[in-house]
Amino acid sequence: MRPLLNGGTLGGRSRMRLLELRDVIDTLLETEPWSFTGEDFLRTLVMVRLPERELVAPFPDGLNLPSPFILVDHVAHVPETIATGFDTLRDLEGAILCASGYTNNFTTHSFAFIEGKPHSFNIVYRNETGAEVVFSKADQIAKNDFSRAYADLRLEWL
Repeated sequence: MRPLLNGGTLGGRSRMRLLELRDVIDTLLETEPWSFTGEDFLRTLVMVRLPERELVAPFPDGLNLPSPFILVDHVAHVPETIATGFDTLRDLEGAILCASGYTNNFTTHSFAFIEGKPHSFNIVYRNETGAEVVFSKADQIAKNDFSRAYADLRLEWL
């Protein structure tokens, strides 16, 4: 078993069902840059990507998501949501930080789950002066700042 962020260990593969994921998203009370609920998640879910296969809507409520690491990304202007399962923490982190990840101008909300539990994160980058800055999706949208290059991105688990 491998150590996790909070000192726990990752044993076998976790299983979450779509309705459980919906319920957990509801408990997060997401309001930045605007509200996103579990019902929004289910209503806009168009694809589930698992390491062994991709599934497209419609999905059975009891669909198991067997991956220990899950990323839920929502694109508000479409609107659509994709849930992606990963086998490793490194792959989850890479998806959050990649060019199509959370700093991407299309991604509005991003939720990370490890072993069925939500884990909040910050993304830190270096601005033009070299100072480290915490990325804010709300600021990106408010400033219509979608062409910025985010240098030296790194993820901080909260």
